[in-house]
Amino acid sequence: DEAGKRVKADWIGIVLLALGIGALQIMLDQGNSKNWFDDQMIQILCVTGVIAIGLFVAHAWNRPGSVVNLALLKDRNLASACFMMFAFGLGLFGTIAIQPMMLENLFGYTAETAGFVMAPRGIASAIGMFMVSRLINRYDLRLIILVGFALSATGTWMLSQLSLNAAPHHFVTTGILQGLGMGMIFVPLSTLAYRTLPKSSSSEAAGIYNLSRTIGSSVGISVASSVLSHTHSMSEVGLSRYITPDNPAVSQWLATQGLTLDSPSAVMKLSNLVSEQAMMIAFNDTFYMVMWSFIVMIPLLMLIKGHSPKVSAPSKK
Repeated sequence: DEAGKRVKADWIGIVLLALGIGALQIMLDQGNSKNWFDDQMIQILCVTGVIAIGLFVAHAWNRPGSVVNLALLKDRNLASACFMMFAFGLGLFGTIAIQPMMLENLFGYTAETAGFVMAPRGIASAIGMFMVSRLINRYDLRLIILVGFALSATGTWMLSQLSLNAAPHHFVTTGILQGLGMGMIFVPLSTLAYRTLPKSSSSEAAGIYNLSRTIGSSVGISVASSVLSHTHSMSEVGLSRYITPDNPAVSQWLATQGLTLDSPSAVMKLSNLVSEQAMMIAFNDTFYMVMWSFIVMIPLLMLIKGHSPKVSAPSKK
């Protein structure tokens, strides 16, 4: 643009985008605590968000000077990368949101201990990024991303297999695998997202790409929390059916605690046991769901145009 030239702001697009994302963000934040669509406010927020986003897409598509250049999503690399980053944000932030809850509420870790146990994930992520910097010119970036997805999915699957007897080193091991995988996804995926776009569109594309990650993280936290809450309730009901005087396993377990069915504290002990086991099942199921958020992205790598790694010319003797 020429110096001093005034640029007309897309106020309609700005208002629609802010209204849509704002409404959906509040809905995702408050939905689980208000039992989702049983609450009238959540219903209103959902309808408002969907209509506002729909109107924004219709307004901004192919419109010059739009606050977000949605026409860039016609590029296959950017569209695929945005969807993958959305799902990756869901898996990443879904895990980060619920794991501290598991460590503190179920395993009795203090906040400091939980932080130390989860810290290796961040260190491993930095190591993964460093490895990518050495491999980025030697291998197809899609192959590096594939390895990253595999490591992230493996680490999350290991989390879904843990029991109440899990030790701190189990969480450290899974965190390292997840961190390495995440570090091997961020940079290559960002590189491929903008690879087929003109450089003049990179800043606009970055806005769309980062927005997809932000929305994915919000959806991930909300979905993980909802799955955790729902599964816990269902598991608690299912397990309670086995806690009967006729079940010999109940008497045997109480005997290990020095109690009988007639002991005053027997009911409380059994209730706590059922709640803990149901919560462990809920965490396992939630991590299993998160694992699939990594796996389903793998086929999308076929839609992205890769690059040919640099090959050193043979030295002349």
